[in-house]
Amino acid sequence: MNSFLQDELQNIIRVIENLWDNYKVSLNSILKEREAVRNELNDFLKELGYDEV
Repeated sequence: MNSFLQDELQNIIRVIENLWDNYKVSLNSILKEREAVRNELNDFLKELGYDEV
């Protein structure tokens, strides 16, 4: 019985660790990075003579 419980506990820990790895980056962090890249792209396009997108 103890062995079974230990196995189940390890399975649950693995599931939670996988979820943490997949979702540890917050939405705000992603949005800030997106905005910075967008501004960089707009600056580059301005240098090439295109209007801001």
